[in-house]
Amino acid sequence: MMIGIYIDEEEEEEEEGKKKEDDMDDDDDDVDIARFCLALLRTPTYALLAHYFDKMYPLASGVCYACGSLGLMVFAPLTQLLLSTYGWRGTLLILAAINFHLVACAALLRSPPVESNDDTYEVFSWMSDGPSESFKRKTHKLLELSGMSLFKNPSFLAVCIMTASIDTTFTGWVVYFVPHCLVKGLTPYAAAFLATAAGFVNLIGHVLYIPIVSARGAIYISGTVAAVSLLVDKFTVTIITISIANVLYMFAIGIAYPLCDVVMKSVVDPNMLATAFGWRMAIGGLVRFFPGFILGWIYDYTGSYDAGFFFLGAVQAFGVIALVVDDLFYLRK
Repeated sequence: MMIGIYIDEEEEEEEEGKKKEDDMDDDDDDVDIARFCLALLRTPTYALLAHYFDKMYPLASGVCYACGSLGLMVFAPLTQLLLSTYGWRGTLLILAAINFHLVACAALLRSPPVESNDDTYEVFSWMSDGPSESFKRKTHKLLELSGMSLFKNPSFLAVCIMTASIDTTFTGWVVYFVPHCLVKGLTPYAAAFLATAAGFVNLIGHVLYIPIVSARGAIYISGTVAAVSLLVDKFTVTIITISIANVLYMFAIGIAYPLCDVVMKSVVDPNMLATAFGWRMAIGGLVRFFPGFILGWIYDYTGSYDAGFFFLGAVQAFGVIALVVDDLFYLRK
């Protein structure tokens, strides 16, 4: 009799465990859908910002990115508080209610002024012109509608390389900065404090661009500072030198990243801005997959993060070099 009761209890525990796993899988699917929808919001929002602002666009872009950084700083502790108070389901409900305010914000947005009288949209179909249209012509039309022609623009490629380099180094920094500080001998509290301070400085950098030099000139300077800060990481052994190097890095990319959008606006046709931002963000999302794996492999092979951060510095320098090469190519033309 006792054996039968024991078996029944085990079966109930297994069923409860499977139910919890199924619930977690459903929650993961919901989160993936939410991520996809939020990603769809970013491209038209940044494109509208570029259309509506001209002289004040560097400041507008900086404020926009600063709000994103502020959101990361606020939502991390808020989410943890909600999880400890209401659990996963309650947290997702509250976050969904907060994100639902995006509907009201989207209702306030207005399409930019149309520069031409032609406000029709071309709809692509493989059979739009009948079977007589060649496959090559249809393929060319599809590539044109998808904005692939942008990749023929060297300046667009240079800006994409620069933003991709920032995305790569920033992702690597976020993932491995605290472990790197711990390996260097800092306490967990000191490492966490430095990370928070660097994030705050990054937020300030987003809105602190002063137009003493051109947007490209500011990107050259800030990108170089960011690259050097990572390249000399091996020689930062005290808390003061570590603080200086990483605060400079976060401040520099805080300036450079919004200005890349300013340069993007100047090198791309206004009608292609949304597509250009979309491709730029897609490339950034792709390169973010790699820093974690690469720096982890370097650490496993060398037992240190110094080489990994040197690699990040080299990637950041490559982005600056791409813009310099584009400028030299433009001057030669």
